Amino acid sequence: MENLKLLVRITDGDDVGAAVQEAVLDVQEVNGQYFVEHIFDETTNNDIATYIEFRDMSSGTAETIATCSDSVTVLTVNTMACGIGIPKDYIVGGNLLATLAVNVLDYNKVAVPGASVFVDGILKGVTGSNFGTDGFIKTHVKAGEEHTIRAEKDGLEDSRTLTPGALGIHNFDLILADQGSIVTGMTCKSILDAGGSVGSGLYTLDVDGAGPLDSFTTWCDMETNGGGWTLVQNRVKGTPMSVKGNLTGPLFTNGTTDFFSDREGAITDAHWNALRSISNDIQVFSVVPGNIPDPQYTTIEILTSSAPACNSWEDAVSLLEPKLVHYEVSGCNFQNGDYTSIGTGATNIGTVTTNVSSAWITNGIYATGDEALSLYLR
Repeated sequence: MENLKLLVRITDGDDVGAAVQEAVLDVQEVNGQYFVEHIFDETTNNDIATYIEFRDMSSGTAETIATCSDSVTVLTVNTMACGIGIPKDYIVGGNLLATLAVNVLDYNKVAVPGASVFVDGILKGVTGSNFGTDGFIKTHVKAGEEHTIRAEKDGLEDSRTLTPGALGIHNFDLILADQGSIVTGMTCKSILDAGGSVGSGLYTLDVDGAGPLDSFTTWCDMETNGGGWTLVQNRVKGTPMSVKGNLTGPLFTNGTTDFFSDREGAITDAHWNALRSISNDIQVFSVVPGNIPDPQYTTIEILTSSAPACNSWEDAVSLLEPKLVHYEVSGCNFQNGDYTSIGTGATNIGTVTTNVSSAWITNGIYATGDEALSLYLR
């Protein structure tokens, strides 16, 4: 028992601004039973989230060997009862496990302590501050199944839905931000040029300035290919295209192994057309067949006279069109490898094809995807 310690965290999720309380405790033996003891500060709410982590210190470093999480109503329940989860990347009960490494951040990319983290609606823990990595929590789930991971604190929340592979560690961020904390500009490029970028993330855009259009929130890619890219649509094959107005993030980022199909959707056509009128380039992240979900990106100049149009840029007035734009050097039949398109028809709404239409492609990367795409303007 001298090598066993308990990390205990509690937080009052309903108390705005409440800090997480945490302590690392030694296990004591008394008459053949084992105890820990600690007095936390009084909370202002009856309902608290509690997280216990059992740590083996025998190797000189803290190795988590089990965890336990629960929500407790203080006035009616003074004992905590929950099952112990053994977080090992082994075969447990015939099921392979995957590791989720979750960073909970505010919009300025600062770690958030005291955030409650749920997996499929079940509380899995509370992010810490003094012990371990700030704003970080690690948990384990059954591999090969879809899971929704959600973090919340002070009325703010963010979530991701993914299907993790076995025996891997899946790192991702959950961003807790309200509208007041998100940088505002006409486009992601204008924010970048004005020095207002705080990295890729959610921004509020007002694309027509003093015009009649409402502002909306979307993801800005501030790193890829010079940055300043405004996300306007996520397309997923087999999923009907929808208008969501606000977009919470891309389907994937270059090099990631996680794919967020729940982010399908587009900004409104009014915002789309306003952005088209002040943009010069398109960027498409697309899934490559056989490498799902390993995305590649292609950057394309908006219509030039040297790229004949089958579906012209001027006619692309709605993001809900299955085939948004289509350029082909000879004919409009997708033959001879001289074509470039975003979308190829009603049955392939998640397809991007970019081939040998060199007058239209600017970065020299040609990607063909059949499953999903994220579409940006700059």
